[in-house]
Amino acid sequence: MISSIIIHQDALQSEFTILYGIMFAITDDMKKKWNQLTSLQRRLIISGAVVELLLLIGAQADIIMRPSKKINGPKIKWILISLIDFFGPVSYFIWGRKK
Repeated sequence: MISSIIIHQDALQSEFTILYGIMFAITDDMKKKWNQLTSLQRRLIISGAVVELLLLIGAQADIIMRPSKKINGPKIKWILISLIDFFGPVSYFIWGRKK
């Protein structure tokens, strides 16, 4: 019993160390300035921003134009949810519209 607890503790410590290393690497990369990014990194950031903006505009327009009875819940709730990053508009398109 005690040996299995020690094994689990060691596994958790190694997982934590790996996750900490990944987070440190990500935050270290986040400190780069725009001109320090590679061309691919810049294109990926711009593409992601365009996709997120198009999803937001599409979700907001759909919420405003769609009758309330065809939306699950109040419109104001989905307007606010759709403002949450990438996941808000996607969640509206998945769960917010009635079929």
